[in-house]
Amino acid sequence: MNKILFISHDASRTGAPINLLSIIHNLNAYNKYLIDILLIRGGDLEKNFIQLANNYFVLDKKKAIHLFKKILTKFLNFNNSFVFIKKICTWILSVIKRYQYSGIFKKLRKQNYSLIYANTIVTIEIASHLKKILSVPLILHVHELEYSIDSFIGHDYFFSHIPLFDHFIAASESVKKNLVVNYRVNENKISIACPFSFNLLHPQKGKEDILNELNIGKNSFIVGASGNGFWIKGCDIFLSLAYSFFKKYPESDCVFIWLGKIFESDCRNIKYDLENTGLLGKVKFIGERSNPIDYYNIFDVFTLTSRVDSFPLVCLENAYLAKPLLCFANSGYMPIFVKEDAGFVVPYLDVESMAEKIHLLYSDPILRTKLGTNARNKYLDKCFIESSMNQILHCIDIFIPE
Repeated sequence: MNKILFISHDASRTGAPINLLSIIHNLNAYNKYLIDILLIRGGDLEKNFIQLANNYFVLDKKKAIHLFKKILTKFLNFNNSFVFIKKICTWILSVIKRYQYSGIFKKLRKQNYSLIYANTIVTIEIASHLKKILSVPLILHVHELEYSIDSFIGHDYFFSHIPLFDHFIAASESVKKNLVVNYRVNENKISIACPFSFNLLHPQKGKEDILNELNIGKNSFIVGASGNGFWIKGCDIFLSLAYSFFKKYPESDCVFIWLGKIFESDCRNIKYDLENTGLLGKVKFIGERSNPIDYYNIFDVFTLTSRVDSFPLVCLENAYLAKPLLCFANSGYMPIFVKEDAGFVVPYLDVESMAEKIHLLYSDPILRTKLGTNARNKYLDKCFIESSMNQILHCIDIFIPE
């Protein structure tokens, strides 16, 4: 049986790792391949990856070493003139990686893989190195658009590694267009497989239980959002949206909920803003949850406040639950999905317009139900799981013919 090595940048409870888990889960059902998994870092979903893997490896197990490497990398990205110090930092990084990874790389050499499947551009360094030492085809599943690529690894770094990849899987048409236009990747080397989650989606707890847990009245209107608290995800925009909403509609029985990891420094900033805008109790940042679907289920609408997002899985999850979707124009794929029949697309960063649309849905339950039903039907009609898996299987079969 042919063996595939899957590489994930981590096992966090975020879109790309969840999507990869779903892909591997479906591949295992075909019983055609042996699946090994390599995580660069661990995370909350590590046990889920272990359950699906024939062999399982984690590179950065030691947090202290990972933190030291992160500091060195940050310093190397600074625009300064300390060329000699940068050379020393680069050398230290190379020594750490060489000794830290050598044991796992030796194990991987013995596995006789037929293919490497790297998930997200963050895996490029490890994936390209493994391609050289294992001498097998390499597929890169790209979830990111230009802004994220430039932020995470840099345009030039990505461009220089493109020849090493035998094929690309793009998370959306906009991701494919970015690869073609900005990185001159041949269109014939790119397939599109939209994100999906294999456990769509079965809430385990009742709505009333979640509302009681969060101390929210059962008749309150819930405006939901989700994501890690990165700038690109628009956590700050969500706050501005809530402020605009309550400034214009102060008597509305609404609660704004953000589900997702918020870093400690950001928590202090958010608390400060909530206290000084009078939004304490009206806006809740509830952190990560192991069962996010139970919390999505209490939302009446879902707002995507991301500045840019190639194809956020969380929107599809809320669409499946028949939640109307609100997003910004020029922010990635979701405006194409939402259009005018699954929610509302408002001008980029126009929180006042989004607040008005939220109030419209708050005031009109018939419209809310109609748009939510359209969102669910649109997800089901597109058959994301089946069509995406067919594309991925086709790509794999090109390099591992039966």
